[in-house]
Amino acid sequence: FVHVSLVPVLGSPSEQKTKPTQHSVKTMMQLGLRPDFICCRGKEPLEDGTKRKLSLFTSVPENAIISIHDVSNIYRVPLMMMQQNIPSMIAQRLRIHPYAKRRDTTLQYAAPDTVACVKDTALIKSWTKLADSVDDPESECKIAIVGKYCDQGDAYLSVVKALTHSAIATKQRLRIEWIVASDLTGEDDAKGEETVKDAWGR
Repeated sequence: FVHVSLVPVLGSPSEQKTKPTQHSVKTMMQLGLRPDFICCRGKEPLEDGTKRKLSLFTSVPENAIISIHDVSNIYRVPLMMMQQNIPSMIAQRLRIHPYAKRRDTTLQYAAPDTVACVKDTALIKSWTKLADSVDDPESECKIAIVGKYCDQGDAYLSVVKALTHSAIATKQRLRIEWIVASDLTGEDDAKGEETVKDAWGR
């Protein structure tokens, strides 16, 4: 059972607050669910003191408390989790070889890469190159989208996602120019000739 919780940073000086996570874990345990791992979302990596405090009050091993902090792009999240030994710990918790015959009630999670050595596989190397290409594209691609509801963020979400993945596949940074359809035709009398000219120029 993986429990995902937010660890907010509040106060001055800023401090990572563990109370929300403690409360949510306590609530889940009252329902009969005891987490094996706690994944903590936040802007910054979890501090060692925060991990120790969470481990003390939730009875989850300190190295099973995973920091899921902000990274440069979403493709770096699996790599970040792998650096914190998630593959090996999950293999041990699920009793995958060489832990298949063990029935330990208190797990002492293995050192990194002792069970699930995936860091040097072709898949992870390919994934790392993908994450790097998103951060450092070779060029920029500018695409104009003409629509009626450009001011509504999710109206063309599927189109934006498709373009984003296409740009990643071609190692380009996507820049979208949003153009309101009525600006091209001048049908709106409130908009002058300059607005129409600007829309066509974009």
